[in-house]
Amino acid sequence: MMWTHAMEWHWLESLGLALFWLMIILLALVPTNYLRDEWMTLAESDLDEADSRAVSGANG
Repeated sequence: MMWTHAMEWHWLESLGLALFWLMIILLALVPTNYLRDEWMTLAESDLDEADSRAVSGANG
């Protein structure tokens, strides 16, 4: 038996587990958000390039 069971600190184990999974989820979402922002920036720059080609009349 763990010493935490004798002191009735079950909530501490539950809190630790909840914080652990929250950290895992946040660490998974941060790169996703960063990559999405980078992809949107690249997409916008590609659209700007296409617009400038259309205005100048250059094909290719």
